[in-house]
Amino acid sequence: MTETTAVHGTSPAAPTPSLAPGTGRSILIGTIVGFFVVGGFCALAGYIAGMELSAALALGAFTGFWGGPGFGGMMGFVLHESKVEAAEEAAHDRPVERSGA
Repeated sequence: MTETTAVHGTSPAAPTPSLAPGTGRSILIGTIVGFFVVGGFCALAGYIAGMELSAALALGAFTGFWGGPGFGGMMGFVLHESKVEAAEEAAHDRPVERSGA
C-alpha cells in the first residue's frame, strides 16, 4: 500500500545561483592574463630557440590567442571559486560566542 500526500499552495524554492558574484570578472581577467603569459612564454621560447624576433612574436600571438584564454580563464575561475569556498568554510567554522556562561 502506498501513501500519497497532496500539498496545495506551495511554490518551489528559488534556485540558488550556481556561480558566485565576481566569477565572470575573474574569468575575464584570467583570460587576458593567460593570453599574455602563454603568448609571452612561447614568443620567448621561440626567440631563444633561434627564431627571428618577428617570427617569435607571431608565434607568441598565435599561441596566446589559441591557448591563453582557455588556460587563463580556467585558472581565473578555479582561483576565484577556491577563494569563495574558503570564505564560506571559514564562516561556517566560526565558534559561537555565548554571553553569560
